[in-house]
Amino acid sequence: MQLSNLFLILSLALGFGALHAMDTDHLLTLANVSPKKTSIRQTIRFCSRWALGHGAAVIMIGCLVLIFQMAIPHTLANVAEHLVGLILVSLGMLVLIQSAKNLIVIKQPGTPHVAHQHAGQASSVHHHRVIGIGFLHGTSGSATLLALLPMTQLHSAWLGMAYLLFFSLGVLLAMLVFGGVLGGLFRTLGQRYLHALSVLRLCIAVVAMVIGGLMLVAQT
Repeated sequence: MQLSNLFLILSLALGFGALHAMDTDHLLTLANVSPKKTSIRQTIRFCSRWALGHGAAVIMIGCLVLIFQMAIPHTLANVAEHLVGLILVSLGMLVLIQSAKNLIVIKQPGTPHVAHQHAGQASSVHHHRVIGIGFLHGTSGSATLLALLPMTQLHSAWLGMAYLLFFSLGVLLAMLVFGGVLGGLFRTLGQRYLHALSVLRLCIAVVAMVIGGLMLVAQT
C-alpha cells in the first residue's frame, strides 16, 4: 500500500474517532459523572479514563472480527445501547435531585460554605467505574459504523488494527479537549457563580434523562 493511502486511512480513523467522541450520549454521561469540585487536570484525567474504556471495547471487538473471524451479534450493540440509556436516566435523576438540593441550600442565608461543599459532591460514580461506562459505550451506537464497518473493508488485519488504534486515539484526544473545557467551566462557575453551576447541572440532568428515555424507547 502506498504511503499516501496509509496516511489517508489513518487520518480518517483519527477524525472519525474524534467525531464519535462528541456523540450526545457520551458528552451527557461525562457531564453528569465528572467531578465538579476539582482541578482541570483531574477532570481531563476523568474523561480520559472513559476514553480508555471505550477504546478497549472497540479494539477487543475488532480483534474478534479481524483475528478470530468471529461474527459479532447484532443484539450486543442493542443491549449496550439499552444499558447506556438506563445509565443516562439514572445519572440524570441523581444529579437532578442533588442540583435541586443545592439551589435550596444556596437560597438559605448564611450557608454559602455548605452549598459549595454540596456542589462538589455531585458525582456518584467513582473514577475507576468510568472505565466500565466507557467500555459499555464502546460496544454501542455509532462506533460500529465509524470504526468496525470501515475496518472490515481493509484486507490486512494489521491495517485494520492500526485503524482501530487511531480511531481510539481520536476519541482520547477529543476527550482530553472536552475534559479541559468541562473542567474549566465547572471550576469557574463553582468559584464565582455557584447558583449558575447548579442551574446548569440541573439542565444537563434533564437533557440526559430525556435522551436516555428516548434511547430506551428506541430499543423496545
